[in-house]
Amino acid sequence: MRRLFVKAFFMANALALFAPLAMAENSVVQGEEVWQIILTPVAGVFKDLEYFKDYSNESNSQRILEATPKRVVLERKVNYAPFHHTLALADTGIYASNPECTPYLDKPISEILLARAEVLAQGLSTQVEYVDAAMYEVRNRLEWRSSPVVEAEEVYKAGYTMCGGFANLAVAFLRAKGIPARVDHVLTLRHPSWDAGSHAEVEVYYQGLGWVSYDPQFHEHHGPFPRIYYGHGKESAIWSDNKALWNAFLYFNLLRYNVQYRQVKNDVRLVALRDKPTKSDFVSREDGTGSRIPTLGGTVYDGKGKPTQSQYIFSTLESSGDSYNSSELRNGSFIIKNDADGGELYLNEKGFVVKYDFPGFQTEAVIKHDIRFDETDSIIVKTGKPDSTVKWYNTPDTYYEFTTDSAGILRLHVNPVAGGYRVDDATYKFQDGKWKKTS
Repeated sequence: MRRLFVKAFFMANALALFAPLAMAENSVVQGEEVWQIILTPVAGVFKDLEYFKDYSNESNSQRILEATPKRVVLERKVNYAPFHHTLALADTGIYASNPECTPYLDKPISEILLARAEVLAQGLSTQVEYVDAAMYEVRNRLEWRSSPVVEAEEVYKAGYTMCGGFANLAVAFLRAKGIPARVDHVLTLRHPSWDAGSHAEVEVYYQGLGWVSYDPQFHEHHGPFPRIYYGHGKESAIWSDNKALWNAFLYFNLLRYNVQYRQVKNDVRLVALRDKPTKSDFVSREDGTGSRIPTLGGTVYDGKGKPTQSQYIFSTLESSGDSYNSSELRNGSFIIKNDADGGELYLNEKGFVVKYDFPGFQTEAVIKHDIRFDETDSIIVKTGKPDSTVKWYNTPDTYYEFTTDSAGILRLHVNPVAGGYRVDDATYKFQDGKWKKTS
């Protein structure tokens, strides 16, 4: 009997998330996140509380709710509303007369970068289109590597850098076309899902809107993690002659703290994929650049009718054989690429399993399909044995092994096909709009 161990399959693909994929998704999100961050000192008290400051721009804000030697409480708010701007790229000269912008308009002296900027601008008519193209260029050209190389031209030639190099190259491309851009400096806080330490991102000025945040490593209009803003400058450097910024850098990198997070609001959802695949996952607000591609999308609901908190969903297209793509779920929402040949959708978490074969189609529409782990839409297996193994027979001689949850329950969401499925010693068939145990 051929045995397929899906647990091992998903472990292999989870590892692939952190390696460069041939082509990853370029996702569009909408919504808002609000975080409350509570810091307490590991020992003693916090000094120099003036380094904790309020800050806001079009994309996100930081508000100090409490600042005492024993406790600092911050609120971080992130805006993913659709973003639209119509200023023509040919009209960016208006920024030269704006005193808020002039310190951040110095064009790069590198002939290589100036020439590349002209290539990036070909066929583009608006500022926002060019900003998108510049961020896309940086994200696809560079790989993250611990390196002292952060100067824009050196980074461009090397093809690798740290976050500061990503920011510097993006800023150089933007200023080359007369677009004001500067580097923001933030402290990313300790969390099991990401690294802590100083991080560099970018702000771009838009007429009528002010400064708008970008992170060239992710193209999100903030980073995908809570952080503390502490200053901005013309560029990112290993050492800065901006005394206030340098002192803030030293303060936060020497700060010894305990941290607690409370997510006050998070309704961020995946809404589309764009037609510009990237070397690794790329996430942005809807900004009117790039066309949407055919997708299958919806929400995955758990057994209680709430959006699942599972982390990743995987898909394979029949036309690409064994080539798998992954998408990070946002509040249970998923968006995956579809094409004329169709493919398969997978989600595997302890106690929750999806296997959904979707047909191919050729249309610009987004096809909606919600997945529900309930008695109507799924096979519910109640073993009464926590963390026990269940065999799901996809064919008479092929099975997958899954693990029940802490209550001994496994929820299998599969296609309602006439043949049905055998789970351990029981057969389930889709009859009268429900999955029914028939033997």
